[in-house]
Amino acid sequence: MCKTELAVKEGLLTPKHMDDFVVLGKYSILVCIMTEIAMLSQLSNTMYMVYAGAAPTIKGCGNLTFSSQEEGCANIHLCGSSEINVHRQFYSINEEWVLYCEDDALVRRSTSMQMFGVMLGSLSMGQISDSFGRKWPSFISLLMMTLLGFASYFCNDLTQFTIIRTIQGVFLGAQSTVSVVYMVENIPKKSRMWISTTISYSPNVLLLGVIAYFFQEWRTLASVVSALTIPALVLILSLNHFACVTVNYANMFNLGSLSGSIYLNSILIGSFRYITNLICGLLDLKLIWFGRKVVIVDSVAANELFPTSVRTLCYSFVQLFSRFGIIIAPYIFTWAETWYLLPYVFLLTIAVLDLILFPYNCSIANLLLQPYSGIASGIEAQTYGKPHHPKEYEYRDRIQINYY
Repeated sequence: MCKTELAVKEGLLTPKHMDDFVVLGKYSILVCIMTEIAMLSQLSNTMYMVYAGAAPTIKGCGNLTFSSQEEGCANIHLCGSSEINVHRQFYSINEEWVLYCEDDALVRRSTSMQMFGVMLGSLSMGQISDSFGRKWPSFISLLMMTLLGFASYFCNDLTQFTIIRTIQGVFLGAQSTVSVVYMVENIPKKSRMWISTTISYSPNVLLLGVIAYFFQEWRTLASVVSALTIPALVLILSLNHFACVTVNYANMFNLGSLSGSIYLNSILIGSFRYITNLICGLLDLKLIWFGRKVVIVDSVAANELFPTSVRTLCYSFVQLFSRFGIIIAPYIFTWAETWYLLPYVFLLTIAVLDLILFPYNCSIANLLLQPYSGIASGIEAQTYGKPHHPKEYEYRDRIQINYY
């Protein structure tokens, strides 16, 4: 037995692993800045159809005046496309291509197709980034997001628009899969929680609401959102989960159904989410017992639990199921035609089920990850940082799978 192993065994030396050598230096800060810019672009492209697909309210046509949207849709056949008077908060593709009332379903179908592309990208990028690294797959994804986003500016009909935005969605899903893993791998373990809750989608929901307020036309917004990616591309070159997503995006894609301004609603939702993130990050930093129990930190837990060799692949598999939620989200509030409370009952049901089943899901993850997280001894523990005893998860890393 070597001196190092003896010292570790006698408790004189703490076992080291690769995470212990990562510090929050200039490189980590640049990675965080790049990730925040990339997340803003990802969130903006994901929520783009909240604004670009916002249906206006039909007020009348010619000499006719309608008291409600239902009355307008019932009598729209009496109007010519050039005679329709609408009230809008955002100049969307619905208005430009005259997709009112029943034709609004075509816009929702387009949104779901785009989210299907996001799901495909999330599924495929895991293996690619594990095989070829994080940098170039991330760069290519951001570059294609930018180019295809600008290309959507020139679309003349819904078919062209859907095809281009769906292909862009593939690269969007790919980038969203690799960016979080890339950031977590380049920041120290003790800072992962507060950084991951600070650099997240929540503040970017707020920023998108502000951006959309100043650029209230779908072509202009597409260009601005695409331009947001450029700083992340420069930084990369210089640097050498179902229920939550469904509930979140179902509400996001139907902000127009809520009373009040869609801009103010977006800003309020983003503010609430960001405040929640900051509270969770602060609690984890100050309170040891807080651990990783809160659902909002599931992406942090996933990155910490999955072994490095298959981390992105596993994370992309998790993303696959979350993208199912994004695909069906645009349709959920159309169920109100059957019963006006049905969308809310559905969202509440899956949220409650997720809350109840969350501990069991993590117990299954514990079982599946046993081959990778088994108890080690000797030089393996020093090299890879595996604990000698299960309790070391709790005391050394404050992570214990069974806590979930």
